Formats: sequence, C-alpha cells, structure tokens
Amino acid sequence: MKIDKSKLDAMTKLSDSELWAQIKSVAEAHGIKMPDKQPSREELSKVRGALSEADKLSLMTAMRMVNSLKKGDK
Repeated sequence: MKIDKSKLDAMTKLSDSELWAQIKSVAEAHGIKMPDKQPSREELSKVRGALSEADKLSLMTAMRMVNSLKKGDK
C-alpha cells in the first residue's frame, strides 16, 4: 500500500471537526467503530503530527493512536 502524502498533508490543514469526521469515515470504512465525541484538541494535534510524518509512521504506532482515539484515552 502506497501512502498518498499529498492527501495526508491536506488532512493536517482541516479543522478539528473536519479532521475527526475524516478519521471516523476512514476507520468505519475499515470496520472500526469510533466514538461520536470528538477527541480533545491535544489528541487531534498528535494525529496531525503523525499525519505530517506518515512516511515514518510505523503500523504499531498508528494502531496505538487509533485505539487511543477509539477508547477516548487522553
């Protein structure tokens, strides 16, 4: 699977609510149920940081982030 860096870069520029909607859409398209409640600004900032360095992001790190957002962990 090839990472489309331009699409990920575009996601980093979305508002918090738009970014959360995108995350939910992608996750749910792959069978992962995400909570309706939007994570904190700090959590979404971590996601933006990971997206901006997605070419260096490990699968394990990505899964930890998804699980954290899914559980609503802070």
